[in-house]
Amino acid sequence: MGQKKTKFQNNIKFKSIAIASENREIVRIPVSLVEIVSQHTQKFSDKWELYFNVYGRKFETYKNKMVSLLEIGVQNGGSLEIWAKYFWNAKVIIGCDIDENCGKLKFDDRRIHVIVGDIKSEKCIKEILKLTGSLDIIIDDGSHSSEDIIKAFVNLFPFLVDGGIYIVEDLHTNYWENFGGGVFNHKTAISFFKRLADVVNYEAWGIGISRTEVLKPLLDLYGVEIDEIELAHIHSIEFVNSMCIIRKEKPFKNSLGRRVISGSIEPITKGFKKLDGTHVRDISHSFKAVFDVENDPLKLLSEKERLFQEIAKLTEDKEKLQNEVEVLQSKVEELMDAEKSLKDGLEKIIVERDSIKNELSELYKEKAELEDRVKGLEEDRSDLHSEIRSLIDILNKKDATIERLSLELENISREKASLEDKVRSNEEIIRSMEKDRNDLQNEITALRRTVQRFESELEAKKIYIDRLLQELKSLSNESKDLRLKLEKLQNDKKDLEDENQTLKEQLSEKENIINKLSQDKGRLILQLLSVKNSFYWKYIIRPFNQLRGFI
Repeated sequence: MGQKKTKFQNNIKFKSIAIASENREIVRIPVSLVEIVSQHTQKFSDKWELYFNVYGRKFETYKNKMVSLLEIGVQNGGSLEIWAKYFWNAKVIIGCDIDENCGKLKFDDRRIHVIVGDIKSEKCIKEILKLTGSLDIIIDDGSHSSEDIIKAFVNLFPFLVDGGIYIVEDLHTNYWENFGGGVFNHKTAISFFKRLADVVNYEAWGIGISRTEVLKPLLDLYGVEIDEIELAHIHSIEFVNSMCIIRKEKPFKNSLGRRVISGSIEPITKGFKKLDGTHVRDISHSFKAVFDVENDPLKLLSEKERLFQEIAKLTEDKEKLQNEVEVLQSKVEELMDAEKSLKDGLEKIIVERDSIKNELSELYKEKAELEDRVKGLEEDRSDLHSEIRSLIDILNKKDATIERLSLELENISREKASLEDKVRSNEEIIRSMEKDRNDLQNEITALRRTVQRFESELEAKKIYIDRLLQELKSLSNESKDLRLKLEKLQNDKKDLEDENQTLKEQLSEKENIINKLSQDKGRLILQLLSVKNSFYWKYIIRPFNQLRGFI
């Protein structure tokens, strides 16, 4: 072959065929893949029997070439050794696994390399590209989760050479619940590859949209992007039991090319000869493809999930509103109880107020009587003052008389001898007058004491009346405050009743929304049934499923 072989390549069993040639070289042809697998005794390998039959057919054109092969998922490393035996002239065999223990595996063949890392990461892809600038064969036997499968394909397909092949194994997991799959689950990797089959036929669309539009729901779901030009390199999508085989070619090889019409006799059709040499795009305007994205099952399911989430949220909101209504009802009951207790307290206050009014009325009567008595006392005092003034006048007159009499006594003393009898009588008169004077003074003192006592009692009554007036004013203010509080409570009760009515109206509106959503759900189910009864389902999907079951 003109290329130095490794020690492992020299140990591979060959069937030799001698071919006559000028230099008498011997062409060595390796044994079949099935035979290599059956004779394999080294590291453990685990694959389904059908896979090796498919690989035997698909890899036939690559087995003698210097291929670069990548397998996602290493496990024990047995399949890497099998590929190295089959692709005896391979440039590099790369295994990638997230399990760090795989990095400890040792291989006799120096072409085998193991990269430990997440195939979805840019760092891991850079390490792979350091070993080879491009890949001829990619096999995905990794986690089998739809997200990992789709992201790995989007990230690695650009590094697959034209004429290369990309194979995904174990797609049966896409139907299993533990792997997030389902027969009618449109979010799986197998659904993604089914959509790629539409991309292969992009030339017939003729509706002015890009290839990525048909993949957009899944690309958005998993947060990835794929170049429009890369999609133009997809030559074919082939499904085998649990496998999907994607072949990559240059875009011009993926075109339908020209329409070839041969022969000259046209007994049935008329005018078809003019179509010779035309392209499918020349007639796509007459048979315009329908891009009914609104009927995309994935979008319908997403809308259904969104509606279910909204229904769940509305149900939760309804429960919260019901709880709030219950709380408000309990608060209203508490306020009604408080209002009742306030009414009872107000009634007691009214009774006490009436009692106080009666007491005040009695006090006013007593005050009136006291004022009358005070007025009478003042009149008596005025009379007494008049009498006292008259007595004082009399006393003053008597004092003047006494002075005059004293002068007369002085004069009479001179006439003492002759007037002794007259003097004695006058002295008796004077003593009697002094006694009368003392009696009058005692009466005046007693009257003054009486007047002072009446004045003290009157002052005390005034103080008591002022205190009663202040208490009455305080009670009047308290009654006014209680009336304001009662009015505020009545206003709060009215506000609560209005708020309760508003909440009831909002609850009614949300119930109407829930009913509308239920109707929308029914229409959505009818749309899904219409999809099932559509032309696409009857004449493409169902026959395809029947054909697959037959195979």
